[in-house]
Amino acid sequence: MLFYAIPCSLFVFFTVIGDGVTLIDTAIEKIVPRPIEWNSNYLASACITQFGSLGETPFSNVKVVPPGHLLEVTKKGLIRTIRVWPMINKNSLVSQ
Repeated sequence: MLFYAIPCSLFVFFTVIGDGVTLIDTAIEKIVPRPIEWNSNYLASACITQFGSLGETPFSNVKVVPPGHLLEVTKKGLIRTIRVWPMINKNSLVSQ
């Protein structure tokens, strides 16, 4: 099963809640486990840089599919993100 994060559009969030059960939604409040566990690394990064780590959220065990990536979930419950939309390298642009 593949899910695509459309650049500059909706965010796709996911979390694993048990034996290969993966919750996927565009509304993070629907999949945040209770009680809430905070992702301190993301929060520290956000405080310093105003942005969190790519693919992370403020909540532990809840990830976001980065823009330009696919989320692949196999029948065995393995999860990975695949980069399918490379960022434009400013050095590769042709000046006129």
